[in-house]
Amino acid sequence: MLIRRKTKEIPIAPNQSFLVTPDIGGTYPPNYECVWHACVSDKEMYYLELLKFDLQYSLKCDKDWFEIRRGGYQGKVYKKMCNPSSATKEIRINDNCIWLRFRSDATIERKGIEGWFASYVPTGNGPRNPITQGDDTYV
Repeated sequence: MLIRRKTKEIPIAPNQSFLVTPDIGGTYPPNYECVWHACVSDKEMYYLELLKFDLQYSLKCDKDWFEIRRGGYQGKVYKKMCNPSSATKEIRINDNCIWLRFRSDATIERKGIEGWFASYVPTGNGPRNPITQGDDTYV
């Protein structure tokens, strides 16, 4: 069975960007895929904070899911999340390139994902949250 998915690559700033699934005010669409990717200098790494995580529950992550890869799309899967109760809220990715993907199936739609990520030089405590700390400064 061929499933047609609408795929959208979302441009992002490499040093800091917000991460939002489509239609965050309502529900995300069925059979949808969003891809975000960015790279920074070799001396930097990425930090990701998920502020909202509401996806269709599945034990095997075979329904709706969010995936983080180190490097590019062919990189190693760093984390795959589908269960809102076990989703990691703060993630440090030990790589200077990240590839993020959200994917939904044809069944139940939920509210989706909202968060932000930033690059940082791993000598301090990590980047500052632009939502709660009000600026785009990072360590």
